[in-house]
Amino acid sequence: MQVAVIGGMDQAYYAQLQAHVSNRFCSSIDEKLKGYDGDIKQAHDLISGFIQGMPNPATENKLLERETMPVRIRFAITDVPVVRIEYSHEQKPYELWVYGNEHKVYASKHPRKLTAKVFGWCVVAIAVTWFVLAHI
Repeated sequence: MQVAVIGGMDQAYYAQLQAHVSNRFCSSIDEKLKGYDGDIKQAHDLISGFIQGMPNPATENKLLERETMPVRIRFAITDVPVVRIEYSHEQKPYELWVYGNEHKVYASKHPRKLTAKVFGWCVVAIAVTWFVLAHI
């Protein structure tokens, strides 16, 4: 591993490090979920999105030489219950995932509908905007 503290971190090296960590996590998930018939790509996308969203020291903090010790991040992937639910709404297929002991829900897409309540709030917002602009 390259010394990243003195003189700042090279942006290309950080991107390489992110890709390496992401690949290791994805490989670990692949091993644990052998024989799983669900879409493992979604788990890979979540991991990649999380790792890519981490601040890049090459852009966020150019020089880290005044730091007394490097920042360390620890990840832990534990076995959690995951359930995939496939359903249809108005003849369109959808799926959602319920995961964790807290029963959190993830859905990449879900049915949307313009309800009377949403329509009413839109009308009120337009009316207020028109009223304010007319009296300026």
